[in-house]
Amino acid sequence: MILQIVNSPPQLQYPLFNWNKQYNILYINPYYVIQRIQHGKNFETLDKAGFAHDIQTEKLYERAWIGGRILDNTETDLKRSVAALKLAIDQTLDDLSKEQGFTFGKLVIPDAAGSITASIKKFRLNEGFFANQITLSEAELKQETYNQTHNQLYNQQSLARVITSLEKIHSGKEQKVSKLITSINRILQNQEYAEADIRDICQDIKETAKYSKSQLNRFLDFLDQEALSRVRLLTTFHIMSAIAEEVHSKTTITTTDMIFINYVKRAQAILRLYSHSQAPDLDVKLSGVFDIEDFTLNEEWVKTGFYGCLPVWASWDAQLFEAQPSVTQPVFREISYRFRINGLNPNSDQNKPAFEARLDRIAEVLLTKDATPNPYRIKKALAELIFLSQVFSNQILPSTQAELETQIQKTLINTIQWLENDWQSNIFRSIDTLRSRAGLAIAVSETLIKTLKNPTQRLFLKIFDKSLAYSLNITKDLINLERLSGGDANFLDCNPKPSDEKIHFFKCLEIIQESAATSNNPGQYLLSIRVQVKLQERSLIPTGANNIYKIRRQLPLCLTQIIWRPFQANQYGNQQVNQNQHSSNRFLLAPRIELYYPYDYLAPTQNTNAKTKDLLAAFRIAFGILCYIAVERLLVRLQTVCKMPLNVTALRLQEYGIQTTPRLDDKLTNAEWQTNLGKIATETVYAVSHALEFILGQKFNFKIQGFAVKAGQYKEHNTLAGLYSGLPLEIKTDYSPNLEQVGIITLAARICDRHPVLEEQIYDTKQRQYILLAHVYLLEKTQDRYVFKAISNRSRIVSNKEALEQSSLVPEIIDSLSKQGCNHILYIVHRFEDRRVGRSDIRLRLHDNPDFLNQLNTAFPDIFLYPLVRDVFPAFRFTKQQRLQPGIEITHVNQFEAIRQFNNEFVDQSIYSRYVPIYALGTLKFVGKQNDSDKRPQSGCCTYFFLDDQRVSDRERTQRLSNNMVLPESPIHADLLMALRALHFFEVEQRPQNGIAFPVLDPYSWMHPTCIQAIGDIEYSSSQKHKSVILSFNAILSRVAAIIDSL
Repeated sequence: MILQIVNSPPQLQYPLFNWNKQYNILYINPYYVIQRIQHGKNFETLDKAGFAHDIQTEKLYERAWIGGRILDNTETDLKRSVAALKLAIDQTLDDLSKEQGFTFGKLVIPDAAGSITASIKKFRLNEGFFANQITLSEAELKQETYNQTHNQLYNQQSLARVITSLEKIHSGKEQKVSKLITSINRILQNQEYAEADIRDICQDIKETAKYSKSQLNRFLDFLDQEALSRVRLLTTFHIMSAIAEEVHSKTTITTTDMIFINYVKRAQAILRLYSHSQAPDLDVKLSGVFDIEDFTLNEEWVKTGFYGCLPVWASWDAQLFEAQPSVTQPVFREISYRFRINGLNPNSDQNKPAFEARLDRIAEVLLTKDATPNPYRIKKALAELIFLSQVFSNQILPSTQAELETQIQKTLINTIQWLENDWQSNIFRSIDTLRSRAGLAIAVSETLIKTLKNPTQRLFLKIFDKSLAYSLNITKDLINLERLSGGDANFLDCNPKPSDEKIHFFKCLEIIQESAATSNNPGQYLLSIRVQVKLQERSLIPTGANNIYKIRRQLPLCLTQIIWRPFQANQYGNQQVNQNQHSSNRFLLAPRIELYYPYDYLAPTQNTNAKTKDLLAAFRIAFGILCYIAVERLLVRLQTVCKMPLNVTALRLQEYGIQTTPRLDDKLTNAEWQTNLGKIATETVYAVSHALEFILGQKFNFKIQGFAVKAGQYKEHNTLAGLYSGLPLEIKTDYSPNLEQVGIITLAARICDRHPVLEEQIYDTKQRQYILLAHVYLLEKTQDRYVFKAISNRSRIVSNKEALEQSSLVPEIIDSLSKQGCNHILYIVHRFEDRRVGRSDIRLRLHDNPDFLNQLNTAFPDIFLYPLVRDVFPAFRFTKQQRLQPGIEITHVNQFEAIRQFNNEFVDQSIYSRYVPIYALGTLKFVGKQNDSDKRPQSGCCTYFFLDDQRVSDRERTQRLSNNMVLPESPIHADLLMALRALHFFEVEQRPQNGIAFPVLDPYSWMHPTCIQAIGDIEYSSSQKHKSVILSFNAILSRVAAIIDSL
């Protein structure tokens, strides 16, 4: 269909490529090809058809992906179509080469280094922009204990602090199932069931537990994730309560102090009153206003994630440490804690503080009319609005807990009644009132920071001195005896709607302090799980040594530039936007390629329905495929002309940032409608461009950077740094390198085709499709210095998890590096999914499990393959950043001793035994306005661990690898650590400051992007009705690229 040439009006006959000989610019405009599709003779849209027609979204709590699957009996047609499109584009380029005065060599910048140097001078920068110095202070991680000099330690020595906890969960999966069966056995006996029936029922439960998609397994996952998340939430309330008590104990309590105390106590009271199974319902009647069913606030307030709406609070994240020594022993898991402090939200307009940005989102959901409202977003927004109105209340704080709870209960009832009287007007007034209280959120954050920077012994002991103990209790309401005795696998007594399942699980969950639990009858609950939590602090203390390096970007010999511009055609098909003079022109080099992206086909029409959503998705995919093949075929020709590695810098000019997807409704003015269309189209281009960057990065050194045309000078300089961050990095040290080469492989797997409903109706989870994504780097010795560069990206789509485990991608990459002479390879495996739990389960470790490592060691006996894992530990900085201090690093294993210093009586050391810390790089920079470091005193430490798995068969080989990575006296130890260090400076997309380069904390941000578009995905529907269906451009383009490479 893409190839169809139609008899269309003259304005439709524009080419895909257009050469401007005057300015040496080649224009690429996919708009005209897509336009020919829509106006073709055979173009039509069908009812109940389309490539996404069969996607079902009843399970809105589960995401579906499309893009990686080739349907049965379509592979031949797909190959034929891609081949025909490639042939047509090649023919068009051949015709272009026949134009007078045109050669492909004219698109290659003749003096690339000189052109780049001249370009940066337009920004009042000099060559020092690419040549900088690195100064990293060495530090060690120490276990914190309180002593008389503690405050001096905070103010003088400690660079930053890491707050963590160790969870001891006294039941693994097998134990939970066993306890559940024991309780059900007892219940059935009390109901006088026959012994034979009881045995059969219990055996059925055991079999059901083996089926990963069963309702019982979903409940067990709930216990491992949401229920434990509730424990962590209670731990954050424990931390905040201790801080509030510390503030309240001051001799002189200021108004700001009372604002903080009021805030914490009100949040605690609401959690205590309404987030348990026996809480009174707070009914909210919406059916006559939003055309959705009524609900209770409890449904939202019971969810752990809901409390993320608090702009200032402690928050948690699971780290990589997890172990269960045996199925009969507890599970141990480490959790880190940091603080939200009402920081600036980069995804909001004007970088507003978190509190104000959330109010904007609430207003967007509740005050914008939508023909088909999303009930989940409306319920959550209303619950957040009412909750925030309470915690930021201007009422006087009562003196006792009982009085406070009574006050809150009455206020909530009155607030709901007041809102129901006139929803639209009163919601507006309520949001407006909260906006006027934005200063309270600032006061709360200031008090928190001040208290943490100067802790007393009393505060330290309240938080860290003793362990917390909880009992997770499941009530007998969970079980439906009628279904159970009837052999129904779905024997948990949940509502028919799958989306209500977890709400029912929460209603059956009671979490109480252990001291209170001891008085309960053991048979009172269906299931009880004991959880102990021990909090601790670790300090980053400087050793006094500084490591100094000099770095320089190697400017390319062969370079071409691609500029992405937004395009919007008028009735004559030739109107373009963003052609006015603005600062982005300073980025432009000559010659160059300009690729126009159309607003018209990348955003929904005003009449959005199932048919138009399918059409929009088809146009988006057509745009991505056209861009890929057109650019790929063009770059292949340029590479031939260069006769050396081709570097490609691509700048995506955009009018709008990537923010919350805007709404489109009939109340918008034409100007507002066009603006929102532009924002949605920009999201599509953002996703497509990142997918292109990865897929084209398999053949070329391809780097893309976005720039909002209204950005200021600071962002201009950062954009410039990001644009050239893919260039090789030269590193000069005070010692001579030993190894000739060190390779780095970073690998992750991501779902690209998954249909939750169809998994139950047609096939099981084995039919999910995954895309493997890998980045490959190389550190080379060049005389007396290092050169670090990106080699290539790799991708591979596999049809199921079994195929994923046996994928040949990793061996192929190792073989490729080996043929280049690289015998030492750092192998870092990441995850997109199962991030919080499951690390103790060997089945969830796909490419770093002992079987896979044994296979690699057998296949490559002469290769030193170092299996590594990495994690980022959030830190809280208590001292102002020293002037131009880029960061800290830990380079010796004995400087990590605090990691293993938990009380042996509390934790099984097997949680750490598999991970040997080898290197950490931390950043101390603040986020926010310059000279305002007290506002955002949070930092982090990216830590690498050598994976020393005892189940890897060749222990002698493992020991040799460990010695190279761990022992400073090893002649290649410094080279291996330099490869990790260099990666943090290679991926920097921030301008240097006065000749000082600052590292990026996490160079693997593609693993956990701030939005799905950054990994090449986009919502199937931009209207936010079904956020659970995702288009994977990476998978689509990976399929297309594989076909082209095979031709």
